[in-house]
Amino acid sequence: MNKGNPIFKLTLVLITILNFSCKTSEHICKSQLPLNVKINDEEYLIYDSGWSSNPAMKINHQWEKHNFDISKLHRKNYRYTYDDPNYKILHGIDVSRHEKKVNFKKVKKDGFDFVILRIAYRRYGNTGLLVKDEKFDEFFADAKAAGLKVGVYIFSQALNDEEALEEAQFIIDNLKPEDLDLPVSYDPELIGIEPARTDNLPPEVWTRNALLFCEKIREAGFNPMIYSNIYFEHVYFDLKQFQDANIPIWYADYSEFPQTPYNFIFWQYSDRGKVKGIKRFNVDHNLWFIPL
Repeated sequence: MNKGNPIFKLTLVLITILNFSCKTSEHICKSQLPLNVKINDEEYLIYDSGWSSNPAMKINHQWEKHNFDISKLHRKNYRYTYDDPNYKILHGIDVSRHEKKVNFKKVKKDGFDFVILRIAYRRYGNTGLLVKDEKFDEFFADAKAAGLKVGVYIFSQALNDEEALEEAQFIIDNLKPEDLDLPVSYDPELIGIEPARTDNLPPEVWTRNALLFCEKIREAGFNPMIYSNIYFEHVYFDLKQFQDANIPIWYADYSEFPQTPYNFIFWQYSDRGKVKGIKRFNVDHNLWFIPL
């Protein structure tokens, strides 16, 4: 954000006030976000980005908003309840080879209803090699046998149309639509911790790659979904294009409540969950909001 921008200056002022009022606890400070502010009749959302400063996102009222009643979300330890006559929630996890060993029967007994498995990933180095997740076949068979609902995701580092379509074709070559209970998710991410091939990819390419992937797998009979977070919604994605194409969002946000005003159907709310049947402590937890 341009430091001469009045929104940037307003953000700094508000953060200073928040930090002063809750300097004894970072958690309390973060719990006061997101904040809605108006400047010249424009509405902005100041959100917790996980960085040292918090960006201000201009609210786009052309994009469809969610209608969840956040006040009815209640968290105890790593689990949520949601008392809303308009929705029910199911609990799930997402896993990859990083979990190493998973006893899916114990996962099921621990109260989880679904799992989203990583089927493949593209390396973020120069070669951009597309690789099948080494544990996918084992995890897929075991999760099905345990009676869990199963979806998949592909970790993308696609640079262009060709690579996005290659990733879609990988799904088509390795699965049938009837194999899955949940959507196929396109998961594009920034790396951050070290240089990556997608570091300078412009926003319109991130959006186009996601659309091309989803359109191709939908043509093959799969249900598509796009993995996102509030920063991608702020900087990289044009959600209107996804909404016009009827592609739902799997939204990641590790705040106490979802900060986005925009629509989503899955919420990845923690990357540090405990799950019986998985020794690794940091497991992603998700909620699936199902309209009644």
